[in-house]
Amino acid sequence: MAQCVVIADDLTGGNATGVLLTKMDYSVYTILNKDAVEPALIDGCDCVIYPTDSRGISPEEAYDRVYRATELLKKEDVKLYSHRIDSTLRGNLGAETDAVLDSLGKDYVAIVVPTFPATSRVVIGGYMLVDGIPLHKSGIAVDPKTPVKTSNVTEVLEKQTKYRVGTIRMDNMMNGKHHLAGVMNEMISAGCRILSLDAVTQEDLDLIADAVITSRQELDEVTALAEQQGILHLWIGCHREGDILVWENGEPVEFLLWAEGEPSYEWDGVAEDYIMLDYEDGAWVYNDNSNDPVSLYPNRYSGNMGYVLEIGN
Repeated sequence: MAQCVVIADDLTGGNATGVLLTKMDYSVYTILNKDAVEPALIDGCDCVIYPTDSRGISPEEAYDRVYRATELLKKEDVKLYSHRIDSTLRGNLGAETDAVLDSLGKDYVAIVVPTFPATSRVVIGGYMLVDGIPLHKSGIAVDPKTPVKTSNVTEVLEKQTKYRVGTIRMDNMMNGKHHLAGVMNEMISAGCRILSLDAVTQEDLDLIADAVITSRQELDEVTALAEQQGILHLWIGCHREGDILVWENGEPVEFLLWAEGEPSYEWDGVAEDYIMLDYEDGAWVYNDNSNDPVSLYPNRYSGNMGYVLEIGN
């Protein structure tokens, strides 16, 4: 069963991605005609690639093609969805990213990193450089079919997408994957569905990948244990000190996935300085609470509240 889906805005880019994956010993299947999809071949490969040939068409048509492609290929077993855009920001990257997000649903976030160090395409300070020259001053900027008028990656996205875009600069990538994961989740909690990140080297790309995995891994481990016991509310050993959140060992909290309307800091005049995980609408989210919510709201909390003592070694 394919665990990776790559939707590319042109055949050349899709095939280039396929070649890289093949060199890493992954089996790849490219769909050239949606009406001739062979389920057995998809089920037998690691990654399926679908070129939509949508770079030079209208945003509306590009959205439709990418949305239909995502609907066709999305499965519960898929672990990674990748939208392969032009490395110099040409085309309908905003509309197509919207299409993928709309198809996959509200729990998904797009991580945009249009960096390819091997071909001297890098992003620093939010600006794309091509061979060390700002994108809008390069020869690519005057492409007759899909010109690019700015080097600012976030600006390109914001002009095309309906979703809020967050920008993560290099200064937030200098303190390891846990810090970066925390920054990502703060932006997600603030309503960002698209995150645009700096990257100059392959090491930067690896760090971003590690942070994306880290941002969900520990939460998934904890909540899986809770669900096994039928627990809906989970104390996690985190509290507020002044304006910051810390763990019981004093380390700052770098992962935040607040419920809508949270944190509230107080409720009905009672301070809420302790953090728990609540299971709401099919998802686990953070909520600040008093130190004794059972006495205040017994119907909600009594009998289904648990505690995390330690995870890992």
